[in-house]
Formats: sequence, structure tokens, C-alpha cells
Amino acid sequence: MRTLIRTTSLRLIISMLLLILMSAACLSGCGYTKNFEQSDYNAGGGIPAREKDPYNRAYGFTIQNERYDHHGNTHAALSQKAANQVMKIPGIAHAYVFITDRNAYAAIVLNHAATGVNSDGNRRSDTTNVGNSEGVYNIRNGGSYLNPRKLVGDSNSYYTLNKPADISHVLKQRVAIAIRNAQPYVQEVFISANRDFVNEANVYAQKTWLGEQTDLNMNRFNQWVRSQFKQSETQ
Repeated sequence: MRTLIRTTSLRLIISMLLLILMSAACLSGCGYTKNFEQSDYNAGGGIPAREKDPYNRAYGFTIQNERYDHHGNTHAALSQKAANQVMKIPGIAHAYVFITDRNAYAAIVLNHAATGVNSDGNRRSDTTNVGNSEGVYNIRNGGSYLNPRKLVGDSNSYYTLNKPADISHVLKQRVAIAIRNAQPYVQEVFISANRDFVNEANVYAQKTWLGEQTDLNMNRFNQWVRSQFKQSETQ
């Protein structure tokens, strides 16, 4: 009888210890998950912007006026100060920011330093890493070099997304707030990770650095941003 009691007691003690260890592991894991979700490394994928209050958004068409010409800019210049702030955000590898007399336009390049940069929560991009181990930039012709006028390509490069709406709301909000902190007088902030948009911004930047283009052609500039940021599309 005493042996049976000792055995039963030992089993109870072991069960209690296992329960305590499992609870501690769960609490530790839950705490880690919560801390990560609240960190800058979670870009909040899977939360569509349309589910957020549009009046609290810091980006996109925030001025509600049908007659307002959102892209009627009269002058524009690159802002390294704003770009530097944007590039501090986890998930962003590089950025160009144009400041106009009214707006800010950000061309961003993504990496996987943060999760959830896609608006639908998937880790999808329009870039492939096929051939990366062999140092191939162009998987079609096996070329090892990227056109110097381009910052990103369609293979073995940092990541781009086709439409502004493809970027998560949280990431765009962080970018917009960073830009507004650096340039507090901008009225609206527009953000794109489109490859063509990024590469065109890179060409503008190169010309500016070389002193070839200190004054942008505003008609062309406005057409350029209108084609990327259409009021009829979700930003």
C-alpha cells in the first residue's frame, strides 16, 4: 500500500512539474509573439488599408476635395534627409524621396528584414532569385551585370511590388510618418515600390548628382507621378 501511495504521489509531482514547464514555455512563447507583433519588424501584412480609418492615414489621397489637383506640382527636388529616415525602417533597403511644393513622393525598395510588407500578408514580389548562387542578374541571357541606370531588376535584386496598394498599410504609414517628420509641410505623401518607378527615380537621382538636372521638367514629372498614383485606384 505504501509503495502504491509513493508511486501515485511521484506521478502527481511529475505531472505538476510538466504542467508548470509547459505553462512557462507557453507564456514565454506568447510573450515573444506579442513583442514581435508590436515591434518595427512586423509590417502588419494582411491588414488591408480599406479596413483602416482613411482619415487617420498619413499617405495617399488624404485631401478630400473633388476639384483639388493632387499632382499639380510646380517644382520638385530630391530630399536625402527624408530618404535617410525612410531607409531606417526595417523592411526597406533603399529609398528616394521627392519633395514638391505640396507633396512627397517616395520610391522604395524592399528586403526581407521585416515581415508582412505585402498588403495580403504573403511573401510575394515581382523579383525572382533564380541563379543567385551563380551571380546571375539576368536569368534570360545569363548576364552577371545590372544596367547601371537601374537600381533593381526582375531577378537577383532587392524586392519590388507592382502597385502602391500591394504594400501593407502599416509599412506605408511608417514611411509617411517618417517623411512628415523630416518634411512637416508636405500635404500628401505617395509611396510606391513599383520597379519602373524606382528605376526612373534612380535616373533622376543620378542626373541630379552629376549636376545634369537641377531643375526637373515639371510637366513630365507630374505625368510620371499621375501614371503611378491614380486617384481611381486604391493607394
